[in-house]
Amino acid sequence: MKKKGFLLLFVAILIAGLGYSIFQNRSFLSQSPLQKSKPFENLFNVISDRHGHEYMITKSKESILMLNTSGTLQYQIDLVRGTDGSLNNFNDLAVDSKGYLYALQTGLDAFGLYVKNEQIVRYKPDGKFDKLLYNQDFDDKSNLLRVGTIRSLQVYEDSLFFYTYIDKKIQLNQLNHEEATPVKAFSFTLPKDLYLSEITGSKPGEIYLTTKTGKIYEVSKTGDLKLLFPLSGDNNPMKSVPIRITLDNNKNLYFINSDNNDVYRIPVSEPAKIELVYTKAPDDTDTENLVDLANLMDGHLLLASSDRITKIDGTNQILSQENEAAFSKHLIQLGYLFWLQVLAAVILLLWSIRYYYVHFMNRRISLLLKQIIVFVPLVIASLILLSILIYSSYSKELLVTVGNNLKLLSHNGQNIIDGDKLEKLTSAKDYMNENYVSIKASKNAVFSGGAGRDGLYSTLYKYENNQIYRVMDDDDSETMFRKFPSDEDNSKVINEGQIVVSESRDETGFFKYAIGPLYTSQGKIIGIYEIGRDMNAFDRHKRELILKVVEGILGITLVIIIVFLFLSYYLLSSIRTLRRSVVDIAGGNWNTVVNIQSRDEVADLGDNFNHMAQSIQMYISNITKLNEANNRFVPRQFLQYLGKESIQNVELGDQVEQEMGILILNMQSFYEFSKNLTPKENFNFINSFLNRFGPIVRKNEGMINKYLGAGIMALFPNRAEDSLDTAIEMRQMLDVYNTHRLNSGYSTIDISIGIHRGPLMLGIIGEEKRMEGNVISDNVNIAGILEKMSNSMGVSILITDEIYKVLTEPKQYESRSLGMVYIEGKDEPIHLYDVFQGDPEHVRKLKLKTKATFEIAVEAYQNGRFYDAREAFLEVIKLNRWDKAARLYFYLADDCYQNGASEKWIGALNVS
Repeated sequence: MKKKGFLLLFVAILIAGLGYSIFQNRSFLSQSPLQKSKPFENLFNVISDRHGHEYMITKSKESILMLNTSGTLQYQIDLVRGTDGSLNNFNDLAVDSKGYLYALQTGLDAFGLYVKNEQIVRYKPDGKFDKLLYNQDFDDKSNLLRVGTIRSLQVYEDSLFFYTYIDKKIQLNQLNHEEATPVKAFSFTLPKDLYLSEITGSKPGEIYLTTKTGKIYEVSKTGDLKLLFPLSGDNNPMKSVPIRITLDNNKNLYFINSDNNDVYRIPVSEPAKIELVYTKAPDDTDTENLVDLANLMDGHLLLASSDRITKIDGTNQILSQENEAAFSKHLIQLGYLFWLQVLAAVILLLWSIRYYYVHFMNRRISLLLKQIIVFVPLVIASLILLSILIYSSYSKELLVTVGNNLKLLSHNGQNIIDGDKLEKLTSAKDYMNENYVSIKASKNAVFSGGAGRDGLYSTLYKYENNQIYRVMDDDDSETMFRKFPSDEDNSKVINEGQIVVSESRDETGFFKYAIGPLYTSQGKIIGIYEIGRDMNAFDRHKRELILKVVEGILGITLVIIIVFLFLSYYLLSSIRTLRRSVVDIAGGNWNTVVNIQSRDEVADLGDNFNHMAQSIQMYISNITKLNEANNRFVPRQFLQYLGKESIQNVELGDQVEQEMGILILNMQSFYEFSKNLTPKENFNFINSFLNRFGPIVRKNEGMINKYLGAGIMALFPNRAEDSLDTAIEMRQMLDVYNTHRLNSGYSTIDISIGIHRGPLMLGIIGEEKRMEGNVISDNVNIAGILEKMSNSMGVSILITDEIYKVLTEPKQYESRSLGMVYIEGKDEPIHLYDVFQGDPEHVRKLKLKTKATFEIAVEAYQNGRFYDAREAFLEVIKLNRWDKAARLYFYLADDCYQNGASEKWIGALNVS
C-alpha cells in the first residue's frame, strides 16, 4: 500500500509541475497547434533595423511583433490593462544597432480617452523587458487626448532621441545608455499660428515638421522655419495633412498623401523637385489606408496598411507584400510541447483518479463522496448560470441604455453644430480658422468637458463629392480631411438621414457609437456627427459586478455545503442499515425487517421500508399484469414512436411524423359472408381470422394500428421489405387457413392486400375521458384504395412505386409492373405493381410466364402504340384468361385503337 501511495504522490507532483508550466505558457491556449502563422491585425506603426528586421505595432496598439528578414516571428510583446482598469497603448518604436527596442507606452484612463502617463521602455534583443527609461505622469488638468507630449522616438549613433511638445515649445531630448535622465539637445518655439502634427530628425539643422494645416517646414539650427511644401505661392494640392514624414540618409523627406494613399519624396536641398514614388496600382483591391512608412538601409521603403506590409523600391515597383508573420520552428515546437503537456496532465489526472478509485477505494464510492461529487458541481454550475444570466441581462440593458444616450447626444449635435460653417471647411489649411474654432466649441458643448465626459468622444466628418472626410476628432494625433471609408451605417446617414447606433473595433480600441447627419441651412446633408464611448471600461465594470455577486454567493454556498455534508455524515449510519436491507430485498429475501432507533425521518423510512417489503411483490405482480393488458390495447411500438415510456405518460394531442409502410388487409366479400352467421359466430370467425394473420405482422417488425372487422391496418417503420414479406406470408397463411376450413366443413375465403409507403402522423385523438391512438395521413387512404382496387384488377398484393423503389433487391420478389393507374380521389396517376409471389401456384406460374409480354404491352400502351398493345394483351389473355389487369388494358387499347385516344389521355389506366 505504501508503494501505491508513493506512486500516487509522484504522479501528483508531476501534475503540479505540468500545471505550473501550462500556466506560465498560457498564451498558447489561444493558438491552435495546427496554426503556422499570425495574421497582421490593425497595424499602426512599422520600423526596420540595419539588418532588415521588422518591428510593428499591431492589434489596436496592444502588441509589438518582431520579424526577421524571412518574415518569421521572433517575439511578441503584449500590453496588459492596469490594475485600476486603465488602458496602455504602444504609440511609437525605435531600435538601435544592437537590437534593443525602444517603445513609447501611453497610459490612458479607464475609458481610453485621457492620457494619464507616458513611458519610454527598453526591451532586450530577445524581446524581454530591460528597463524603464523615462516616465511622465499627467493630472486631470492636462486634457491630453489619446496622445501625450512625447513625439518621434529615434536612434542616432545608439543614443535615443525624442521630442516633447508643450505649449508651442518643442524640445529635442537625448538619452544615452548610461544616463538615467534625458538631456536637452535642442529646442525651439512654434509661431502662434502653427500647430505641430509630426516631427522627425535627430540633429539640429536636419529637423523637419508638419503642421495641422498641411505644411512641411525645415527647422534651422537657430529654430527658424523654412517652408518646403507647398512652396511659397503654390496652392496646396492636398486636402489632408502629409503624414508619417521620414528622412533618409540622403536627406530625402518622404511622406504619405492620405488623399490617394500616395507616397512622395522631397529632396530637402531642392524641394521643388517633389516626386511621386508610390501610388496604388489600378488592380490593387486593398481598400485600407496607408498608416505608416519606414526607410530601409538599402534605400527601399516599407509601407503599412491596416493588415498588410508592402516593400517597394524608389520607382514605384512592389518588391514584396506580407499580411502575416510566420511562426518559427522553435515557436511551433513550443506550441506542440504545450499541448502535449496539457494532454499529459489530463491523462495523468484521469489515471490518478482511476488508480485511487481502484486501489484505495476498492472500486466503491461512499455516499458522502457521491453527494460531494453531485452537489458541489451542481452548486457551481448554478452559480455560473446565475452569473451568466446577470451578466447577460446587465450587459444587454447597459448597451441599450448607452445606445439610447448616444443617439440623444447625436441628435443634440445636429442642433448645435453649424452645417454652413462645416461646408466652408475645404481642406487642412482651414485648421483653427474662425469656422473651425466655432465648430469645435459647438462640438465640445454637446457634453461637459473634463472627467464629466465618462469616456465620451466625438468625431466630425464632412461629406463632399461622394467622399467622407474626418475633420475633427478627440485625438490630438489626428489630422484634418483624412479619407474615411464609407460603409452601410454611413450610407444610411448620408442617403436616408437616419441616426444609426452601432459599434466598431479599430487600431484605437472597441467603441459603441451613434452617428447622425449634419445639415446646412438649405437642408443639405453636409457631414456626419459621431459620438461614442469606449466600452472597455464598461466591460471592466460588468466583470467587477459579476465578481462581487459570485463572491457573495460562493460564501453562502460554502456554508450550505459544510452544513449539508455534516448532516449527511450524521445520517450515514442509519442509511447504511437501510442499504444492507435493500441488498437483502434485492436478493429476494422478502422477510427482511429493518430496525432503526434514530427517531427521525430515517426511522420512519425504515418502518415504511418494512411495509414496502410486504407489498412490493404483490405490486410487481399487479403492474406486470396491467402492462401486459395495456399492451394489448395500445401497442408498445406506438408509445415508443411518441417518445413515451408508458401509457400513463400519454396526453391528448401527442403526435409525431414519421415515414412508414402502410399495409391494409381485408377479407373479400366479408359482408355477404357474415350475413349467414350469428353475431357469436361472426365474433368467433373474426378472432380466428385475426389470430392467424396478426402474429405475422409482429414477426416482421410491424405494428397493428387497428382491426378493420375481418381486416388489419398495419404500420412498418423500418424496411419496405418488412411490409412486403408480411403480405406474402399472409397469402401463404391463407392457403393453410383455407385447408383447415375445408377440413372442418367450412367454405374457403380470400383476402386482398394494398401496400403503400409515405409520411404519416401518429397521435392521440379523442377527448379527456376517452382517447385512442390513431394515424392521420392521405397515404393511409391510398393504401385502403389499393386494397379495394386489388380484386377488380385480379391482384392479391397491390403495391405502389413508393414501396418498390426502396426495396434493396426488388428482383427477389415475383412481381410485374401495372404501369400508371388512376386511383380514386387522386388527380394524378401512380405507378402500381402486382406482387404475385403469394398467389395460388397455377396463377403465379401463368403471371410469371406472361410477365415479359404483359410489361411490353403496358409500355406500348403508355407510348400510344395501341395496336401493338392490344395484340400483346391478347396474347397474355390467351395464355392466362383469368388476368383481369390484361383484360382491362386490352379493352382500353382496343377502344383507343378503334376510336382514338381522348384529349386527356396520358397513358394511364383508369379502373372504375
